[in-house]
Amino acid sequence: MKFKLAFFLSFFLSNIFGQNLPTIKGEPAEIGFQKYYNMKSPYSVEGINETKILFLKFVVDAKGGVRDIDVQQYKNKVYLLPVLEDLKLHLRYAPWKPARIIGINRSSKIEITVQINIRKVMDDFEKLINNTDNNEVFSICEIMPEFDNQHVSMFKEYLLRNTVLPPSSEIFVGILILENGNFEYKIIRSNNEDASDLVLETIKNTPNLWTPGFHRNKPVKVSLTYKLEN
Repeated sequence: MKFKLAFFLSFFLSNIFGQNLPTIKGEPAEIGFQKYYNMKSPYSVEGINETKILFLKFVVDAKGGVRDIDVQQYKNKVYLLPVLEDLKLHLRYAPWKPARIIGINRSSKIEITVQINIRKVMDDFEKLINNTDNNEVFSICEIMPEFDNQHVSMFKEYLLRNTVLPPSSEIFVGILILENGNFEYKIIRSNNEDASDLVLETIKNTPNLWTPGFHRNKPVKVSLTYKLEN
């Protein structure tokens, strides 16, 4: 009888009051994200002994989105350039389940550690600094492009601010910033054709506010991907 009562109370409280921290597939934030990162990232630490730990702070909002990402240690280490954008990308795309309290989703500040394959990071950075191919398309470079003199993430905010997306729409937009600051664009994936058309219309009417990225003191092509959802 005591066991049944304890089980009932546990079930009742977890459903009414909910989890006080976000989770990934039922796992606590740190464990869940490390498992997700190991499955998805080229910098997976599985089977690798030579690793480094990064300390991350970020916010998981009430919709399961991620913002305010900050790398707390090693952020000034130039060789981590290849992994920082990779980490941010996977943090944003991970299947976060937001914290709940009294049946209501809420935002939460999270601090976690993530292990990375430092040897893979170093190898990629060596390729990055030695690359001299004028036709190379970068996903990261020594000086990243800017949108309206701000971080590249501001382009996503611009699109969301100027596009009324239909409910439950999810669109991945690809942007290629050329050496002269002009840009090309396409829809990579979408679950709503009307939403795709709306986003394309917004981009078509966007003034060219891009400045190009630079690598080894030369302007280079940079490819970016943005996830838009409502």
